[in-house]
Amino acid sequence: MASELEETPFSAEEQACDDEPYSPSYKIAEREVNTNPADPDVETILKRIEEKNLILRPDFQRASVWNNTQKSRLIESLLLNLPIPPCFLAEDEDGTRVVVDGQQRLRSIDDFYHGRFALTGLQVLKDLNDKKWDVLPPKLDRKILQRVIRTLVISHYSNPAIRFEIFERLNSGGEPLTEQEIRNATLRGTFNVMLNSLATSPTFLSAMGVKKPDARLRHHELILRFFAVRSTAGNYKPPLKMILSEYMRLHRNEDQNGIKAMAALFNQAQANTATVFGPDLFRRYRVKDGVAGFENSVSKAVFELEMISLSYIDHAALVAKQAEVRHAFETLSLTNQNFAESLSRATDHRKRFYQRLKLWDWELVKMGLGSDLTVVLSTVQD
Repeated sequence: MASELEETPFSAEEQACDDEPYSPSYKIAEREVNTNPADPDVETILKRIEEKNLILRPDFQRASVWNNTQKSRLIESLLLNLPIPPCFLAEDEDGTRVVVDGQQRLRSIDDFYHGRFALTGLQVLKDLNDKKWDVLPPKLDRKILQRVIRTLVISHYSNPAIRFEIFERLNSGGEPLTEQEIRNATLRGTFNVMLNSLATSPTFLSAMGVKKPDARLRHHELILRFFAVRSTAGNYKPPLKMILSEYMRLHRNEDQNGIKAMAALFNQAQANTATVFGPDLFRRYRVKDGVAGFENSVSKAVFELEMISLSYIDHAALVAKQAEVRHAFETLSLTNQNFAESLSRATDHRKRFYQRLKLWDWELVKMGLGSDLTVVLSTVQD
């Protein structure tokens, strides 16, 4: 069984083999971005936060990373009228706005206003150290409330792919958001709630070898990968990050019947995979130090391969050929260099995606486990 990998859910080697060697391209007409500059004062921002028209922390996102000294220095900057970097917001169809860049700054202001910390470590306004909002002189609290914060709102009318890329490029701070954290902030809805439910389920956590899902939502992204890539099996066109974002956008407000069907599909696929591979599910099989065996760390490419291929096969059929299927995977991993490389290098590349899927599906066909996926793959020209 894999050791617990709570701090880093995927090894550095595994992360590197998933990197895309190319960038997306768009037609000029698709590059349109709708933005609305706005300069609300702090009082307006605080009111919007209270009314939940401005969301500082999307569901499942990690907590504040600024300490009280960092927060205090921001308040000092407001009082000294020093420049504050602009904040970038994502607008939903209902007009709700989510902070994508500037979350720590706005959260610091909101925390101070509600008395959640006292000022500390101030270098210029030292006499304000140890003071909370409620004991500030009226002149100073008015100064903060009237201070204007520059914001730029990326409209929901903007091209979704370009919009996602904008938020990626904004991620240049000390602790940038992961791609899934961006999706979590900009594509909230029933599908996102389902991802969290699956990511926190005991069955999934046990398969990952962890006690809780990754705080940066990488496990959520892995589950999204199953749904998104499975839906494009007949026409897989990288970059992967755009496939994931587009699928989540299309299904963000899926109705409850759809959500139940999706969750059932995922759970059945995982049950099928566990039937064959037991505690070694989602791991690569290869020789290390002269000994063949399954790795400890989860492979995203193997997760995708096993979950997608076995999701099409009847559970009873897999139970009957459990040992045969497992042996086929081990043998293919050791004897077919193309298959092994397709799981180890540039794994999201179209050619390698279809290479591993077709090679593995052919093994299943030889065991009498051909499926609808076999039919789909027979029409693909890779």
